[in-house]
Amino acid sequence: MKKTLIIILITTNFIFLNYYNYANIDSLKNSLLTVSIYKKSEILNNLSFEFKNINLDSSFYYAELALKCSKKNKIKFEEGRALLRIANNHYATSNLLSGEKYYYNALSVFKELDNKNKIVKIYNNLGIINNMQGRYKKSIEYFQKSLSIKQKLNNDSISIANTLLNIGNVYFSWMNWDKATDFYFDALCLFEQTNNEYGIASTLNSMGNVYQKLEIYNKAIDYFSQALIIYNKLDAKREIATTISNIGNIYYFFYNDYNKALKNYKNANLIHTEINDYNGIVVTLYNIGHTYIKLKKYNMALEAFKKSLNLAEKHQLKNQIILNYESLSIIYELMDNDKISLDYYKKFHNLKDSIFNEEGRNKLAEYKTKYETEKKEIEIELLKKEKTIYTYKLKNQKILRNSVIIGYSLICLLIGLVFILLFSKRKIENVV
Repeated sequence: MKKTLIIILITTNFIFLNYYNYANIDSLKNSLLTVSIYKKSEILNNLSFEFKNINLDSSFYYAELALKCSKKNKIKFEEGRALLRIANNHYATSNLLSGEKYYYNALSVFKELDNKNKIVKIYNNLGIINNMQGRYKKSIEYFQKSLSIKQKLNNDSISIANTLLNIGNVYFSWMNWDKATDFYFDALCLFEQTNNEYGIASTLNSMGNVYQKLEIYNKAIDYFSQALIIYNKLDAKREIATTISNIGNIYYFFYNDYNKALKNYKNANLIHTEINDYNGIVVTLYNIGHTYIKLKKYNMALEAFKKSLNLAEKHQLKNQIILNYESLSIIYELMDNDKISLDYYKKFHNLKDSIFNEEGRNKLAEYKTKYETEKKEIEIELLKKEKTIYTYKLKNQKILRNSVIIGYSLICLLIGLVFILLFSKRKIENVV
């Protein structure tokens, strides 16, 4: 009876929220007929926002209309809003390259307007995208920029905690467990101070991931279980799926119960598919593939890895591409196909090196820039010295020239005086 009542309440709440959303959408659509041309872009952006959780195609449609309208009428703020909404929609569908492009365009607009609140959000999202693409140093730079502005603006603790959590996630991807844990603990303290349940659950889940990597499985499953209780309470589907998948990892690695692990991975994959979370689908398919290997179902494992790789390549999820290359190398070796196994191992090795050597390449670029800068500075100093020497020479030449002229004039004057004296003397003699 109690369970039935809960279902009725949830269903009623869902119907009410949908009715409210569509009533608001209808109101906005009607207002488009009466508002001024300058107000129109704002209404179109609001419509795009309302559709973001209902129909992404409609959200894209109204955001594109808002972008055209605001550009035409030179309404910069609404132009930035439209670009940001399009970027967020691309991110929601794991279309990271398009999302990144629109974030940069939106950033340019909001920098021009000096809108710090929007700039902070864009830096944050660029940080997430760069992390997903394996550009860890760049990701941390964006999050640090976001954090710096938030601290200057005296932003609320929740906002700062979210950025600390994101930085921890980058260090986790970078396999720096100590730094990841440090940032997670700092974030958890702030979330607990503000009683932010979603933030607490997210941090507990992340800490569970670290302990799983460190193979301290009893602590890992404790953190995951705490997080899952809160996520279920909040009905956070993406996060529920991720945590179920994490618990599947414990059954896989710690208990070696591959059937239970597979059940968790499949349940997680269903939720990720339902909400079009492509990154989540890629990860769970990868996990399903490895579970099938343990169950010696190699053809099913191969199918899972291929699906995961195709989706990862489509959405440029480099971390997952690397993992799937390695996994395909393993499965083909198990299936006695050494040639294809070697091909995938080479792909795995080359892409892994390209990502994890990015730090070195960035350092080399920095040194090159520093060298070029210092070289330029030296050239400027040499030019300055040459100019000083030239000025000094020019001044000396001028002095010498003036001295010659003065000397020549004095000689001429002296000769003239002598000539006058001689002429006067002769004149006197003639008179006598």
